[in-house]
Amino acid sequence: MVEIIRNPSCPVLTLRIRQKTTVEDTKKYLSEISNNLKTKDSFGLLFDFSNGHIQRERGVLKLENEWFKGYRRSFKNQCFGVAMVTNSFLTLNIWKNIAACLAKRTFGCEVGIFDCRSDAQMWLMDRYLLPQNTKN
Repeated sequence: MVEIIRNPSCPVLTLRIRQKTTVEDTKKYLSEISNNLKTKDSFGLLFDFSNGHIQRERGVLKLENEWFKGYRRSFKNQCFGVAMVTNSFLTLNIWKNIAACLAKRTFGCEVGIFDCRSDAQMWLMDRYLLPQNTKN
């Protein structure tokens, strides 16, 4: 299940991911990101994995990869950062740097991995307030 949280006064789209992500969930949140890209406004993306790690239904990864092939350039130009929140000890303490590097390659923008949502939100707002030429 993916809950999409949009605050009209904040340029950050939050995706709270609980349990296994389905193909339908993925289509829904990719559509929401596509709508953000159409506005040409900059935005941040916060993935909140409340159960600690990513669980995907078969076909989700393929759908995400196909979407990013088509939208990578616009996403890179408009997204000022992607924050991921997890309580996974392995991700936070062992895989954090590798995961951030791989995610940066996927998303094309800066990626931060955090253990609490407030730190992730502050990091994203700091990225949003940076002068445009220093974001990537």
